[in-house]
Amino acid sequence: GPGGSSSGWIGAAVAEALPRALQRAGVPAILATDRRRAQEALGVPSPGATRATAIRVADSLGATRLVVGSWELRGVDLSLSLRLLDARRGSLSAPLVATGPLEGLGRAIHGLAWDVALAGPHAPGGTRDGLVRAADAVPFAALRALGEGLAARDAAARTAGARRALALHPGYDEAALVLARLLVEAGTFEEARAAVAR
Repeated sequence: GPGGSSSGWIGAAVAEALPRALQRAGVPAILATDRRRAQEALGVPSPGATRATAIRVADSLGATRLVVGSWELRGVDLSLSLRLLDARRGSLSAPLVATGPLEGLGRAIHGLAWDVALAGPHAPGGTRDGLVRAADAVPFAALRALGEGLAARDAAARTAGARRALALHPGYDEAALVLARLLVEAGTFEEARAAVAR
């Protein structure tokens, strides 16, 4: 997506939701939090990582493939493009693309997760329709709030975004996990425990 854009939350939302959608399809996936920690440990900047540094991150996590991508927003229309980076060969797959209204972001992420799963060595579990329908459980406003929070620079804004996502959709388990992680990082362990025990 465009650097410095007010819609930078889209990339953060995709990075958070895609691994969980892949897991729902039966594909082992490394969560965004773990990827960020590996990047920090290796001194790799999140935006602007090269193919070589992405491979270093994948190697450090024991991953054989990495999903890389971009997005473009034109008015209310969104285009997501993902590619698989083979960490052993350094080669990129053809792009997997989803286009549609911005409010369909959750469905687009889950549809692309199915496409990524199909490109893997094992057949995904369930059906594409079932996986895409799972995205409907989280309202767009809650997904956006979480993405906005995750894209924020300071911890207080990230925490506020996760809280806002949960206020909009109390059953949003991913937002509860993000909130708990942020609270643990802030040292508020009892509140973190309450966030995941809800």
